[in-house]
Amino acid sequence: MSEDQNPEGVNQETEDRIQNNMRRLYRRQSNKTGFLNSEFWILTSDFCLLTSAVILLTLGPGAMAAADDEQPQPASPASVLAQRVAGFDAARAHDAALSAMLASADPGARWLSEAEAQAWRKQTSTGMQADVAVKVQDWPEGLRYIRTAQLSGAARPALAEALAKSGASSGLILDLRGAGGTDLTAVVEASGVCVTGGAALFSVVESGDVQRLVTASANASALTRPLAVLVDERSSGGAELLAGVLRGRPGVMLIGRPTAGEMCRRELVDMGNGRWALAAVTRWVPAGPGHTLAGGVTPDIVLEERTSSAAPGTSLSPSPGDKRWSNRTASEHELIKLVGRDGALQRAVDLLLAARAVGAYANR
Repeated sequence: MSEDQNPEGVNQETEDRIQNNMRRLYRRQSNKTGFLNSEFWILTSDFCLLTSAVILLTLGPGAMAAADDEQPQPASPASVLAQRVAGFDAARAHDAALSAMLASADPGARWLSEAEAQAWRKQTSTGMQADVAVKVQDWPEGLRYIRTAQLSGAARPALAEALAKSGASSGLILDLRGAGGTDLTAVVEASGVCVTGGAALFSVVESGDVQRLVTASANASALTRPLAVLVDERSSGGAELLAGVLRGRPGVMLIGRPTAGEMCRRELVDMGNGRWALAAVTRWVPAGPGHTLAGGVTPDIVLEERTSSAAPGTSLSPSPGDKRWSNRTASEHELIKLVGRDGALQRAVDLLLAARAVGAYANR
């Protein structure tokens, strides 16, 4: 027999708990009656102790623990609403709860049916194969214009070559309006035009809030000529991330409209029963102050919509009959024709030419 057991075979801890319960019962009854004989309750307590010991020995050592665990469970909110609210539908409530949880993590997420999910897969596959051409033009006055529809693996070589061979130009225009893409390698290579090797570029945030910092490649070099980056509300994904990485760098000016706020990679998540959630499985945050998981990139020079993209038939440049037209050089005439009615392009050209003039004056 162990030292913590009494002669009746009941362990000391069990006996103490039963004794304490009986004492509490005695005090409650004494407070109610005020005249009960204490000796009667002591005898009753001993009898209950003996009875309880027999029951515990019969049921086994886990009986007391099981009795303690038998606590009434509170009703679930769904069951309370089902009992008290007229017209409550548990299935609709479940769907609403899932939608709210998804929206709290990703406001841009969408629910898709099986047919919509298949259409999205087809559209994504087609988009990855199309619009990979990179437009490169060398303009008068030593300017180079580069436009890409997306930052993808297919467009990456042409974009890298266009940026790498721009050393002879006096200014660059990188047009990311309406561009997207999800190729992070293309972002790293394109940012090498103005970011030194080893510099922090952006963080990759995955599920579980796991973050990974991406830095510039070792052969990246600092910008040696001014760069104007054009963005608008359609700039998203990798193009938007590149704009965020370049913003604030020396010699870089962002011009246009705030971007879409979609610096992420979306995938279809199977929710069962033919339903899919199109949600952001990875998000990207540019390095530097002012960048968060939510929100887009605000340009350094924000243009009104009518100025950023002028309506057809509207001329932002002087007409040939204007006196200012006759005072321009042939190269300026050519620039005016190239810019056309594009207000963002016109602002970029003006700023780049002004920067070149200021640099030339400073080096006199």
